[in-house]
Amino acid sequence: MKKGQNILLSGLVATMLFGVSTLSASSNLHDSVSQKETSAIAQTNLKGMKQAQARLEMLNKKDKFLTKENLSVFKQQSRIDETKRLNLIVANSMKNSKNNMNKTPKDVMSALNSTIKAMQYLYMNKIDNTKKSLQDATKLFDKALKNNPALDLVPVDQEVQVTEFFGDANIVKKVKNQAIKLLKNNNTQLARDLVLSLKDQTTITTRLLPMITYPDATKEALKYLNKNKPKDAFIVLNEALHTVVVDKIIIPLPLVTAQDLIDQASKLKKSNKKDVIELLNLANDELQKDILLGYATNSSSDVKSLQKEIKSILKEVHGKNKVEKLYEHIKSSFKSLVHKLNND
Repeated sequence: MKKGQNILLSGLVATMLFGVSTLSASSNLHDSVSQKETSAIAQTNLKGMKQAQARLEMLNKKDKFLTKENLSVFKQQSRIDETKRLNLIVANSMKNSKNNMNKTPKDVMSALNSTIKAMQYLYMNKIDNTKKSLQDATKLFDKALKNNPALDLVPVDQEVQVTEFFGDANIVKKVKNQAIKLLKNNNTQLARDLVLSLKDQTTITTRLLPMITYPDATKEALKYLNKNKPKDAFIVLNEALHTVVVDKIIIPLPLVTAQDLIDQASKLKKSNKKDVIELLNLANDELQKDILLGYATNSSSDVKSLQKEIKSILKEVHGKNKVEKLYEHIKSSFKSLVHKLNND
């Protein structure tokens, strides 16, 4: 699981603040268009339509390629089974996400909403409303910090996004090889579309409010308003929003799916060889897909070690020895790897 942090201004806030002016500018521009300009725009639109059509043809080629490969490999039942496993993974991610958000003090959430309202009012030049919102935010922030002086980065928003790749390791290889051929023939855009499809992951995005600096910014903005300096107040609030930390955790679905398949196999009796072997082979393929999709860049040796353990279990399934201890060991190996990735 990869973690990354960067600083962003919330798209929602930007839309609320600047959406009206953008629409207004677009309307005024349209009203001032002359006949010559209209003709020029029409020609531009025609050119754009041709480009869009060419783009569509490229995408159709991509779809035909992927469809052809998928149909040759997959059965409907495997799709259903994978969807069930995926739904379980998403449900667990959503549950964890909700638990994290429940830890956020309500006063902090209310205070943040008040600062966003303040920016809206300030943009509309409603100074009194802005002051009132900032005063409310300050009181709420002070209350939250008084109750817990150790507050630092507090989660204020979280979303879970799932991107699926319906295909086995062999399909991944073929898509990568096809992309390489397209690049060699300078079909860069089509190659790009193919490469972008090579994602099989859950992305959990969390926005964190820095309580060390953000509350002070609301107080500073209020001081500027009291000095009749609304522009300075807006700058301070805008810069404060840019300090919101965005933390992303990427969970590779092949690794999680392999772990689930091993767990399912361990619950079956050794005498049920056909189903056990099928589950173990699927788990091994998911691990290979994890490597091919680039999720195991920093842990390829660990993933390959898991594959060796699966081969050992498969060998014992055909033999007379017990496999319980082998299952216990590989489950422990999975947990260790997940913990390691989660703390990178």
